[in-house]
Amino acid sequence: MDYLYRNDTIISLQFIEDGFFRAKIRTREFFDGLKHDELYNVFANLDGDKGLYAIFFWSNEKAAKKDAGGIREIVTLRFPFHNEIAQSYYESIDPPYKKGEAYIFWGIEQSVGEYSSVGVELGVVEVNCNGEWVPYSSFSKEYMQN
Repeated sequence: MDYLYRNDTIISLQFIEDGFFRAKIRTREFFDGLKHDELYNVFANLDGDKGLYAIFFWSNEKAAKKDAGGIREIVTLRFPFHNEIAQSYYESIDPPYKKGEAYIFWGIEQSVGEYSSVGVELGVVEVNCNGEWVPYSSFSKEYMQN
């Protein structure tokens, strides 16, 4: 099975309340310093009631771990490549990376909140915990107790 990888903080994962990992709405501040003309042009031409939702993934575990840089509060997540977001959104290359290194999946939706209506069920997500891939549910029970 092919996977996509991303890094998130344990704190940000604690905000997931409905069992789905979702893309985040992007605002003008998001584009400050980001060299992504394609997404900016889409954003700049949105109707007022629409939102641009985008999520970033690494194509391999090595790149994700390099990006994490050994920061303790960051965990690496693994998603099946053919997930709801990847199937429902447009795929773009994440500059300055080469095609196949990093992905941006993005879509336009009614602007109804901070997170997209499309999401990946956490039941298919895995977390790298001490060098082993474990189901998200096992990780969340052990590490995210309130």
